[in-house]
Amino acid sequence: MRHIKLLLIFFVSTSLHSAQIDSDMWKKLKEGYILAYSDVESSKELGPEAQSLDYKIYGLHSKKCSFALKKISRYEKYSTFIDFVKKSSYSEESQTVFFDFSSILLPYDMLLSFKLPRIEQPGIYEFVFEKGFLKGLVGTITVKDEKSKCLFIGTAKWIGPNSSIPDTVFEFFSKNLGKAAMERIFRFSSKL
Repeated sequence: MRHIKLLLIFFVSTSLHSAQIDSDMWKKLKEGYILAYSDVESSKELGPEAQSLDYKIYGLHSKKCSFALKKISRYEKYSTFIDFVKKSSYSEESQTVFFDFSSILLPYDMLLSFKLPRIEQPGIYEFVFEKGFLKGLVGTITVKDEKSKCLFIGTAKWIGPNSSIPDTVFEFFSKNLGKAAMERIFRFSSKL
């Protein structure tokens, strides 16, 4: 069973790189919109009731990546700039991010801990949730220079035990909390 899960994670993580942007999306991104998509499904097909998440978020930062990433890469400072992040820390040694979230957009307060390298330049960065109710979530953050701006694409996939959060509620909070976080991150990283 463990090998099947590892294969699933491998195939899911390789498919995450295909988050193509069409012309309508580009138009909205250039107008300053953050685009987020979340699809959550519950199923009993693979045995005990499971739930899955397929998530994508896109944003075009108004500054060049070299400027924007100076602040964006300081994960441990997020609680200073994002109102619903109550605590934030980062371990350089283990490359682990820790966030304590509290927001009316969430069904309950959440502690998130995940492995993510410090993003200091454009590239493709993988992350994984190793514990918590989203254990096994895998994703990528793609950062690309786009003329005088910086494009961010985040993708994540997860299959796990049913969280008891209804699918539509899960979709709502993941989509809207992601958008709210990216908006705040872009705002605080637009100034030195």
